[in-house]
Amino acid sequence: MNRHSRIIVILLLAVLVLLGTAITLFYIDVGKDARSSGVSSSLTGNTQHENSARVFKDSNGLWGLEDSSGTVILEPEWSELVPIGNSCFKAKLLTRADSLYGVIDSEGDVTVPFVYENIERQSDYIYAAELKDTGQYLFYGNDFSLLLPHAADSYYMEGTNICVSYGEDEYYYKQGEKLSLVKAVLPRYRRPVSVTLTIDDPELLAVMESLEWSDFADRAIEFLDAFRRNQRDRLEEITDNASLPEVIEALETKPLWTGKTSDSIYVYKTEFDGALTVYLELELVLEKSDEESENDESARLRASFRQDKEGQWKLQEVTFS
Repeated sequence: MNRHSRIIVILLLAVLVLLGTAITLFYIDVGKDARSSGVSSSLTGNTQHENSARVFKDSNGLWGLEDSSGTVILEPEWSELVPIGNSCFKAKLLTRADSLYGVIDSEGDVTVPFVYENIERQSDYIYAAELKDTGQYLFYGNDFSLLLPHAADSYYMEGTNICVSYGEDEYYYKQGEKLSLVKAVLPRYRRPVSVTLTIDDPELLAVMESLEWSDFADRAIEFLDAFRRNQRDRLEEITDNASLPEVIEALETKPLWTGKTSDSIYVYKTEFDGALTVYLELELVLEKSDEESENDESARLRASFRQDKEGQWKLQEVTFS
């Protein structure tokens, strides 16, 4: 090999050495970037989302969103960020005083406000969110719209239904894209009347919200208490003016009623004639007029209520059977 050939070979070897060094340094830099972002191959696989957005962690321990090419979509500012629902993420926000949960979409827009202690999936249709300040619960669907307008004190799942409690009242809802009320149990314990109102007519349950049923239960117990005590002035307050004479007549023709009632009131019918009318029925115990009889008789009291223009429940009629 002459001198000229040796020079060419040396130059080629130098080029190969430089190229190999450059490639090695490139992969070292890529590895550093991957480690500083906090995203491992297993984490990326677990947090990949439907819209190709994925979470990543920065060197400060905060989480953000990036697309499949590594372009940052949402700067890291959350102490926790987890895929939840359809193209949404449950996020945890740290404040000076506390930590709060909410839900954001892949663009960082707030879908569920940051006012919750936690947000957990309960079924295929329901997310339960516990309010930080009160400990009550609100319920969201898969699109994170509210399923019920009022915060509940507690809840539990019962088969395919969810039971939601407001105070002593319990409402049972069938799950779906919307919740359908299928049963309501409204206990009222007010001396001397202690009863439970039970509503299980789907047609009837569909026409009122849960808290409207609570108002109805209060009015029904108020009526029974006034009726038992023969308090005409209280009955006048809760009775429709046009119906007052018939109600007072029924009150005055019950001298033998001892005031004892069954444990349950059944709300069983509605009529639509320009306004909603709700009927209830319960068992009363009547003293026997025959002194030789040892057992008392029972009778059925039927009462109907209707909402006036102000939304107040007014007594319409009282009958015995």
